Amino acid sequence: ASPYVQSRAYCAADDALYRSGAACGSCYRVSYDGSTATNAGRAGSLVVQIVDSGSAKTFDCHMDAFEQITGARTGIFPVTYEAVDCDVSS
Repeated sequence: ASPYVQSRAYCAADDALYRSGAACGSCYRVSYDGSTATNAGRAGSLVVQIVDSGSAKTFDCHMDAFEQITGARTGIFPVTYEAVDCDVSS
């Protein structure tokens, strides 16, 4: 099993990022800089793996991953992201 799934560091992606499944299994560093969002939060970053599609926003992450990135349990936050290599050593 993926170490990202085991640690709940995974997200669904919107159709543009998911690319009909081409991005499934890919990893991204998702970051939030602490700027204004719908809810209070704090800056954070996490490498996540894309495991599904259908998100209305760019990423729809497992709640544990979302909280690591934003410090919040709910809300819409402006994030940045970049493709990174997946760590498969775990």
